[in-house]
Amino acid sequence: MVKNVFNKKDIDIKIEYQLLLIAEELDSNYNLIYRILDCINWPSGKKGYDYFITFKNFSLKLKKLVFKKSLSLSDAYFFHKNFLKNYDPLLKLLPAKLTFSECNNVIRNISVIRTCNSTILKQDNY
Repeated sequence: MVKNVFNKKDIDIKIEYQLLLIAEELDSNYNLIYRILDCINWPSGKKGYDYFITFKNFSLKLKKLVFKKSLSLSDAYFFHKNFLKNYDPLLKLLPAKLTFSECNNVIRNISVIRTCNSTILKQDNY
C-alpha cells in the first residue's frame, strides 16, 4: 500500500494524514512520522510534526475543508492556531461555492485580522 501511495506524484492529503496516523501507532519514538513527512506534501521535521498534531485537533468541519481541497493545510493551521475554540459557526458562514483561492484568502484574512487586532470574535458576532 505504501509503495503504491508513494509512486503517485500527487498524493491525496487524506491518505497522507492516514499514513501519519498509522506511523504514529507503529512507532513510539516518531522516527517513522519524520521519514514520512520528508516524502509527502507536508512541512518536514518538527514543523511538519506540529502540523500533524495540530491537524488532529482541527474540528471536523475544518478537516473537511482541507480534505475537499477547499482550503490549504497551512491556512487551516494558521486559522486553527488563532482561534483554538469552537470556530465552526464562523466556518458555516463561508459560501459553499468559494474556489480554493477565495476560501484561502477569506480564512487567511480572518486570521490576520484576529492576530493583528487581538480581536476576540464572540459567537454572537458571527
